[in-house]
Amino acid sequence: MLLGRPAMILGKDLSDYSFVDYIRAFWDRGDWAGGNGAPLLCPFWYIRNLMILVILSPIIYHIIRYTKLLLPIITGFLWINAFDSAYLLESITFFSIGALFPICGKNPIEIFERHKILSLFTFISLFITDIAHTIMYVPYALQIHRLSLVANVFFLLWIGERLSNHHLYSAHLSKSAFFVFCIHYPLVLPLKTLFSRASCMPDIILIGLYAASVVTVTMSSIIIYMILHKFFPIFLHHITGSRG
Repeated sequence: MLLGRPAMILGKDLSDYSFVDYIRAFWDRGDWAGGNGAPLLCPFWYIRNLMILVILSPIIYHIIRYTKLLLPIITGFLWINAFDSAYLLESITFFSIGALFPICGKNPIEIFERHKILSLFTFISLFITDIAHTIMYVPYALQIHRLSLVANVFFLLWIGERLSNHHLYSAHLSKSAFFVFCIHYPLVLPLKTLFSRASCMPDIILIGLYAASVVTVTMSSIIIYMILHKFFPIFLHHITGSRG
């Protein structure tokens, strides 16, 4: 029981869990779901898939070395057009894109800078269209959203490089990234309840609430990190795997 209610995960009360059930809860909560199952802490599907891809990285390396863009294009096309979560396809797509540049001796930031106007236009266009689909009908909204995710990566790398060149960043704060990634989901859950109650409000207000929630969760996560770093550094070291 949890707070007086049955703690049910995949139709089974936690009190009835076997040792294997508890172990698997950290992998996919007992349901692989074709690769779309998530661990107990949902965002950790990314860490789980990254572990698999690291093991398979020698195979991926040789595929990309001899076929170049073929793997990212095929997996990217399948992921962009998949109508489920497509965690495996998404993971392979980003992993292979990330591997493509060093294998081919290219720097994605230099490529972005060389074609800066086109790159920024593409990013802004995808970003605006992706936001627009929340208040109006946009054809191929899912495909646009996923293309926007890819564009976001290159844009943020470029922004990070520029901030670094102008020393407009905090090396200490950057260490909080993994902690923020780990803790943000539990903080988001109460906001989901708020959104469900505010669903009758105008779309523009809902977009404002969404933006505010992103800032609130991010700042709250960073504040928690700073408190732990200052007063409980050993504890922080252990729970982040020495990443904090």
